[in-house]
Amino acid sequence: MAHGYLGDNALESLFLDYNAHTYWLSIPANRLLLKDKLPGWFALSVGYSANGMFGEFENRRYYRGEPIPPSERYRQFLLSADIDWARIPTESKFLKTLFKGMTFIKLPFPALELNSKGEFRVYGLYY
Repeated sequence: MAHGYLGDNALESLFLDYNAHTYWLSIPANRLLLKDKLPGWFALSVGYSANGMFGEFENRRYYRGEPIPPSERYRQFLLSADIDWARIPTESKFLKTLFKGMTFIKLPFPALELNSKGEFRVYGLYY
């Protein structure tokens, strides 16, 4: 389906496959709850993604003369757990450096989705 339109290799797909992009904002759970009942490294994440996209602003009908099957574009709003790596207590300089570098990594966790089609979904793992 639309082979090549979403990129001919991994680097091109990184920029052209909009369906594979999910953007996350993580917030320490204790700040949301205003209590220190949870570990300081536990965070909640709000995510945004899209699906059914075969073009930047509208879906293309053809790619290199071949028809692309019709697809409905929709937005996805997500809620998931996350880890704030920089808040994991350790005395190791190596681990502190490693955790600081991992700040931008979202681990797969269960997630809830509400999309612009009005559907609600639950995922066992989502990243």
